[in-house]
Amino acid sequence: MTAATAHAAQDQPALPSNEAVYRDDGPLSLVLGRTLGRAVPVPMLALLLAGAGGLLALIAVTGGDASLGVAAAGIAWVILLDGASSGRWPRASFYWAVPPLVRLGEYAGLIWLAEIGGHPEAAFALLAALAYRHYDLVYRLRHRAEVPPAWLNHLAAGWEGRLVIAWLLLALDLLPAGMFIWAGLLAVVSIAETLVAWRHFSRERRPAEYDDVEDED
Repeated sequence: MTAATAHAAQDQPALPSNEAVYRDDGPLSLVLGRTLGRAVPVPMLALLLAGAGGLLALIAVTGGDASLGVAAAGIAWVILLDGASSGRWPRASFYWAVPPLVRLGEYAGLIWLAEIGGHPEAAFALLAALAYRHYDLVYRLRHRAEVPPAWLNHLAAGWEGRLVIAWLLLALDLLPAGMFIWAGLLAVVSIAETLVAWRHFSRERRPAEYDDVEDED
């Protein structure tokens, strides 16, 4: 390790594990993890599978004809179980499965809510913005050993916050306009912040990190 690399490493705050960053938890999920994670005697992966599986089963049964109450119950189910799972981790060999299961619950929930509102195309606009955010989470950490700034994470609201917001848009009859506007704002802000961050990184000429996730576990 060069002196410049060592100095840069000392200046960086301690980073959470890769998989914890990729989960993209918001405040509610973290609170549920702290309060319920250790108290629920169920394996972490079982919680995630039950959360996403239960939601998918409900979607299969009700489809786009679900009522607001049923939609709220489905969203609350996945938030409760996936949120509780944030408080602990499975065996290291299964870490890789955690972020995809969280994404499954989030993306399925967003598409379902938009379908109930009669505008599934709005969900895909939001998913495009979220795909960019999740790409940024992975490659910012991998190539620059950084996580997004706190204000951007707060703006993104975490996966569970996004499900709550989407349900509120449905309940307030603000679809599809509300979801399109939300997607556009999230995309513009995320891309702008990324460009500024990369320019700042280039000016500092800090050594980039290219470690694969598999090599770090």
